[in-house]
Amino acid sequence: MTKRFLFGTTFLVLAFAVAITSARAASVTVQVGSAQGEKGSAVQVPIQLIGAPGIGAMHLEILYDARVLQPAGVERGALAGPNALIESNPNQAGRLIIGIITLDGIKGDGVLANVKFNLVGEPGMNSALNIENARAWETGTHFEVLVKTEPGQVNVLAASPPWLIIGAVIAAVALILLLLLFFLSRRRKPAPAPAPAPVSYAPPPNISPGALPEKKSDAAWTCPRCSTANRASSRFCKTCGAARP
Repeated sequence: MTKRFLFGTTFLVLAFAVAITSARAASVTVQVGSAQGEKGSAVQVPIQLIGAPGIGAMHLEILYDARVLQPAGVERGALAGPNALIESNPNQAGRLIIGIITLDGIKGDGVLANVKFNLVGEPGMNSALNIENARAWETGTHFEVLVKTEPGQVNVLAASPPWLIIGAVIAAVALILLLLLFFLSRRRKPAPAPAPAPVSYAPPPNISPGALPEKKSDAAWTCPRCSTANRASSRFCKTCGAARP
């Protein structure tokens, strides 16, 4: 009877404690971003928290395809705050372990960390970014926080065709030449037109009336027969009647 009573009491206490813990457990969503780039380049993938209740410590393990990606570092995000300490372990291929601890408490929404990957896969390959073994604890109370996860992905793009690069270079050179010709044409000034030659004007000679030869019809004449002086308008001699020569 006593054993049964103790067993029943212990079971009720444990059930009650579990119920209280479950009721008090807060939750947070960890969201992995996505990125893309060409082979040989590097991409940065954000790790975001949504609804952080005041987290003091967190443990994450990001699974990736080692044929496609190679971890190159983890940097603290704005949401973590300046006093947060972040450590990462990339020694196991295909698994990146991240640990975060802070005394300030991580609250709200934002970028917790940025993970840098080098793209080593061939064009067209991709790698999912899944989270495993995600755990978090509140600051002060150290209660464990329920963690929900959302995966991300990284895609390797095909390299840009060489003819696109060549075309871009040709277009840039043509633009530079056009600009050069434009500035040169603005700097050149047209040569001034030659001044018209002055037109010389000579006034007509001043001829006195006496210098002009008199017409026979306008001058007085002398009759050759009788030597009589006749008027200019006379056609016949007034004395002998001889005709004017």
